[in-house]
Amino acid sequence: FERAKAEARSAIGGIGRGQRVAVIAFDDRATIVAAPGAPGEARAAIEALRPAYGGTRFAPVFDRAVELSDRDDARLLVITDLQRAGWENEVPVSVPATIDVDVRDVGASGGNLAVTKLRRDGENVRVEVLNGGASPVSGAIRLAVDNRPPATAHFTAPAGGAVHVPLAYRGPAPEILT
Repeated sequence: FERAKAEARSAIGGIGRGQRVAVIAFDDRATIVAAPGAPGEARAAIEALRPAYGGTRFAPVFDRAVELSDRDDARLLVITDLQRAGWENEVPVSVPATIDVDVRDVGASGGNLAVTKLRRDGENVRVEVLNGGASPVSGAIRLAVDNRPPATAHFTAPAGGAVHVPLAYRGPAPEILT
């Protein structure tokens, strides 16, 4: 994520005088975080970005870019780790000839973790973490509900596998997390 932000900052640094720039953040949705305007606004939007939990989908960013360009001449710079899954089950996109597309690969991250299941198990909550990466990954799971103190547990997920992580958590009502 930091490599992507650095690439975006570098691209903004190359914007010519009087040119407008917009920033579209995307995961499974595409959100305009800086409308077309001055480079300073775009830089501020990039600094405010934080990683999210959505899966990668490329089609929405192309749709949003077409919307912003209003079919005028434009350049779309897509900064990504090129996750192949971003095109799975997607309808092919159509990009007008007025939009020049430039893709910058920031490289795959070392790990690709996902929470795939969450369920109550007696006095615990059991979380399944799937590691789609080629190396084992260690980390911590933090569960917080309704401003109650969080429960935290450490885990190591094997390369290409899943791990079940129990967290001691007593919800405020039995129906929470069922």
